[in-house]
Amino acid sequence: MYQAVFMCLWQNNTAFLVLDFKMKGINRKDGNMRKLLIYSILIFGCLMIGFPSAKAACSYQLNWNLVGSDKKIHYIDNSKYKMIESAQYQWTKYGKVKIEKDTWLTQNDLTVSDYYEVSGTLGYTSYSGVMQFNTYHFDSMTYYERFKTVMHELGHALGLDHFGPSPYVIPPVMSQGKFEAKNITDPDKNVYLCIWG
Repeated sequence: MYQAVFMCLWQNNTAFLVLDFKMKGINRKDGNMRKLLIYSILIFGCLMIGFPSAKAACSYQLNWNLVGSDKKIHYIDNSKYKMIESAQYQWTKYGKVKIEKDTWLTQNDLTVSDYYEVSGTLGYTSYSGVMQFNTYHFDSMTYYERFKTVMHELGHALGLDHFGPSPYVIPPVMSQGKFEAKNITDPDKNVYLCIWG
């Protein structure tokens, strides 16, 4: 008798097979052959399910963004956390859209500030050019939980929508929830590149 439980996980376009394998009541030689056969079937099945494609990533975009015709977002940061400047690099490092501080020579696209509300919302970004962080949560969050949330809200400003439940070991930044992140992930990048080339 044998029992196998498996799950396919994707991270950085690589399939990881998580396998819990138990064998009972069979001899060693037969057990090795069965184990090899089951591993082969499970790995083949994992590969047949397929990887999330860049084309599928295009379905995770909003019907709005805050990017100007010059492919820039100009912002004013009135938040006490002052994290936009450090978080924006995670998106702008791909060279498609620039996120820069507003000056007297530019038109403001995004105003960043804070608010207080006892709710489950960490922050939000609206199509009217407002991004706000909820101090009810932000004051007690770790630096990298705040950093993830700022990257997430900048993703909305760039036109990215929320991801659904994630099969990834490391959830994409555009997944909802409070967790730490230092970088955007490949799924985030795929949506960004689908929108901006």
